[in-house]
Amino acid sequence: MTDPDIKKLVKTCYGLDAELTRLAGENENYRVASRQGMAYVLKLADEETSSGMIEVEHLAVESLIDAEIALSLPRIIPTLDNEIEARMETGDGRTIRGRMLAFVQGAPWGSDVPASPERLEHLGTI
Repeated sequence: MTDPDIKKLVKTCYGLDAELTRLAGENENYRVASRQGMAYVLKLADEETSSGMIEVEHLAVESLIDAEIALSLPRIIPTLDNEIEARMETGDGRTIRGRMLAFVQGAPWGSDVPASPERLEHLGTI
C-alpha cells in the first residue's frame, strides 16, 4: 500500500483531507488527523480478514457501548455511503479495505514494558 493510495481512500470514502501517521503494531493502522482538527484511526484489513469479521467486531463494540460500561471504546465512523467498511481499487488493480474508528486518547497498554504480573493478571477485566 502506498501513502497516496491510503490518502485517496480516506478522501474518497470519508471526505477527509488528512495527514496519516503509521501506528506501531502487527496490523496496518494509521492515525488520521483531519484538517478540521479531528483524530481517527484507519485500520486496513488484510486478505485474511473477512468483511463478516469486521462486522462482528463492530457489533461487539456497539453492544459494549450500549451496555454503558465505564470504558472508552472506539466507534466506527461510517463511510460517506454509510458503510462500515471502506473499499477502493488502486491504479494497479489491488483493493484497499478498511474501517475508520474514532480516536480514543490514552496510552497504549503495551507502552508499559515489561508488564507487571499484577497487570497481566487483570488484562481483559472491566
